[in-house]
Amino acid sequence: MKVGIVTLYNAFNYGAYLQAFATSTLLKEWGHTPVVSSLEDARGLYLRYRTLVSKRPSTLVFNARKYFAFRTGWSAFQRVSATHLKSCDAIVIGSDEMWNVRNPTFRSRPEYFGFGFEHVPTIANAVSASESTAADLANNDKIRLGLARLTSVSVRDRHTQSLYTALTGKDAPIVLDPTFLVDFRGLSTPRGEGALCLGLYVCFRASEAAGGHEVCKEGRGSGHFGGIQQFLVRRKHSRDPNGILGILADGHLGGDRYISRNNFLHTV
Repeated sequence: MKVGIVTLYNAFNYGAYLQAFATSTLLKEWGHTPVVSSLEDARGLYLRYRTLVSKRPSTLVFNARKYFAFRTGWSAFQRVSATHLKSCDAIVIGSDEMWNVRNPTFRSRPEYFGFGFEHVPTIANAVSASESTAADLANNDKIRLGLARLTSVSVRDRHTQSLYTALTGKDAPIVLDPTFLVDFRGLSTPRGEGALCLGLYVCFRASEAAGGHEVCKEGRGSGHFGGIQQFLVRRKHSRDPNGILGILADGHLGGDRYISRNNFLHTV
């Protein structure tokens, strides 16, 4: 079966890349033919461009190098246009912040909520509304219609679960992000050396952030912040998105321990 994945893969960060890569990989393992689209228009692409811009030349160069590295990584799955999705047998929306209408780095679209895919079963998988509220979504008729007709919905956090229930009267299970469901052995690049502290989408109090900095700087194995056990990965940071697969593969083999400072904690 041909399955269209609607996701924001083209943010040049590991999270966006891995979520699209993992969803595509899982669908292939289950015997389907996945294709990927962000559905982003000119306005959305402009917002992506803005994330590249920096007043500091060194940051601008670093962002540009990351961008082109991730363009190479995106070739790991088949990317298609919005028109191409019309030939799909089913649509999967997600994962990540597809329902976050407040995120300034992309332009929200009704299709991210299921609108416009009435011709096929449509599944929202491990989606998150992040800081958006029910009121942010309730005033958009297309969003409400899209949510009402979704075939199946799963979410990544309790806030999104409550928001979906408030808007539709339906329940949705909290599930793992697809990144945690893929066995990355055999998909990884060679191991690097050095040290990397994986910190994804997290905010600590100032005292805790300082403690985390000291742990990373000293290369110690673990630390406690806010009562949550944190781990370090001993390796260099890679600009190549496929480089992160090596870290995850080592985790499957028990070779490394990871920092888990992110908003996936409660689902893990």
